[in-house]
Amino acid sequence: MKKYISLLLLVVLQALLIQTVRAQDKMNIVRSDMSRINAKLGTMMNYNPLYEHKGNYLTADSGYLYKNEIGQEFFEAFGNVVITQPSGTLIYADHLHYDASAQLAKLTGNVKMEDRNSVLTTNYLTYNLRSKIGTYTGGGRIISQNDTITSRNAYYFENTGDAYFRHKVVVRTPSVKVFTDTMRYNGITKNTYFFGPTNIKGQ
Repeated sequence: MKKYISLLLLVVLQALLIQTVRAQDKMNIVRSDMSRINAKLGTMMNYNPLYEHKGNYLTADSGYLYKNEIGQEFFEAFGNVVITQPSGTLIYADHLHYDASAQLAKLTGNVKMEDRNSVLTTNYLTYNLRSKIGTYTGGGRIISQNDTITSRNAYYFENTGDAYFRHKVVVRTPSVKVFTDTMRYNGITKNTYFFGPTNIKGQ
């Protein structure tokens, strides 16, 4: 009997824990100009909505929330997407797919991320709002003051200002142009580290 009671208590505790996690992951709608039920999708489309999630604000021309079979919440947004973080970092895109539990944003189309040190542009960016790490693998550019860096792939760490670039990396400064395949750059210190063959052309 004690065994069954212990098992029941464990199940109840697990259920309470799952509910607590889901409540913390829940996105909150602050406002919306208009809402409409999409019978086909079984969702409510909100127009010019403003959502809040863990201190981050998400706006778009339109968007809707939905859940998967285990209750995880997602946000799909279209047109003039803007994510505003507590740090002041802004991210713009044409489309957003946001996983609330992982705080993972997948942004596509005219993506631009602006923070205190640099501006990143690409057409596809995966960005974790919790760890503040961004990744692009289809080509992009980072501008930091007078330095412009383009590459096929990049990993950007907002907290430290570090960026790691891979494949067809080109650095342009007022006095130097650099061609390399692998590079690390810090937007705060302006320090650059090259890994592999590098061609530097100065004026």
